[in-house]
Amino acid sequence: MYWVDELTQYLQNKIFVGGESVVEAFRSGKIFNYEEVKMWSMGADDETILTPILMSRLVNYFALKSGLYLEVEELIKPKHGEPSEVDGIYVVNDEESEELRRAIILSNETEEDCCYIIGLSKDRDSVIPLFNQLIWLSSFGHLHSSLGPTPNFSTMLPVTYAELGVFPAHLNLHVEELMKTLFTNTEIEGNLRWDVDEGGGESGVWFNTEEGNCQGMLGYALKVSNIHSRVQTINWAKFPVSLL
Repeated sequence: MYWVDELTQYLQNKIFVGGESVVEAFRSGKIFNYEEVKMWSMGADDETILTPILMSRLVNYFALKSGLYLEVEELIKPKHGEPSEVDGIYVVNDEESEELRRAIILSNETEEDCCYIIGLSKDRDSVIPLFNQLIWLSSFGHLHSSLGPTPNFSTMLPVTYAELGVFPAHLNLHVEELMKTLFTNTEIEGNLRWDVDEGGGESGVWFNTEEGNCQGMLGYALKVSNIHSRVQTINWAKFPVSLL
């Protein structure tokens, strides 16, 4: 799954989009248009909704650059204006967590050529900052994931993970300033956007790494599948006539 390694580097802002850096692509409107950048910078709620859209578009840019046919599926959508039955808190419910758990296990069992991008919300109302994490199946390394006691996601899976970091709160900064904050946990002022919460979580909403250095409530979940094999076609014009 070489493409996932390249995708990871791409999302960590180590390579370029269309000859321009990811930062410059933001500023030029190639990833977000003016209205979206303006919306992003208005508040955490809008940033919450736009984050998985941003990740999906970056994946699509990578696919175009790499000549791959990648399909992005939104498994868990950000909670926005959908309070739960308890205390009006926006949380991912047990059913959604269980579906995500089953999806990852099934991908592992079938050796599916895919990866998952998980957004972890810092607080209980699923509002940004989101810590973006990419996990993919492999033959080495382990990720211990726990979506809470019900359902229990303590099964050890042969997957690895990469920390993609936290997006800046404002995209309408100067390029030099944005470069200091994109895919990092640090604001211009030096403040951290992501603080590890050592406390426990409600049922079905927590996602923990084996080392415990990154945990939070599920904000969104994307599945990126490499489906290049489905689009391969036979060029009949070059096929030997004798075999037709």
